[in-house]
Amino acid sequence: MKLLKLTIALAFIANFCVANPEYNDTLDKGYSGIGISFSSLSGDVEGDAIGLSTTFHPGKQNLVIQGQYQYLTADKILGTDVSTFDVEAYSVALGLGYIIELTDKVHLVPNLGYQYTEYGVLGYEAATMDSLVFGAMVRYLILENTVLSAGVNFTSGELDSAIAEVDGLETDATAYAVSVTHHFNDAFSAGIAYGTDNMSADVLGINLVFNF
Repeated sequence: MKLLKLTIALAFIANFCVANPEYNDTLDKGYSGIGISFSSLSGDVEGDAIGLSTTFHPGKQNLVIQGQYQYLTADKILGTDVSTFDVEAYSVALGLGYIIELTDKVHLVPNLGYQYTEYGVLGYEAATMDSLVFGAMVRYLILENTVLSAGVNFTSGELDSAIAEVDGLETDATAYAVSVTHHFNDAFSAGIAYGTDNMSADVLGINLVFNF
């Protein structure tokens, strides 16, 4: 069960890791880009994850549209080697954010979204979950081309499984993340992010973003 909750948290932690806006001189530039992230998990669950994401900021509106795909493989759970069981999970998420300009260097972005997650063991589907995801992030322009971000997200869903012990189980998770991103030019940025949840799990990731 810790794997299920961690995967939920990981899926939206990556929102902080790969959804980086396009920066020039200030945060007033639009949030638009396609990103890829690579993450390593430690704690109760050890493994690796890869994520793809896109963000789109239509015109000068404050609305941000986000989409994301995450894939996770677990090597150990609670210290037990599970690599031979092909324990994996993937999730697809869609969300909306709203940019609130606190100052010319600080943005607050509340967000709300939907997430579908599927869990597999030995190549078979073990469970699925539909989840509501909501939270907020703060982005601070610490240098001309460098941004510090921090945020928290909450997720709540119910498992659907042929396994009676987990079918209908309600799950909740909270994830916290902080990242630093450097914008190298108008078309490319990269960064590093750290995230943790309320389940004794940690995620360290890097991201590459191609802005448009």
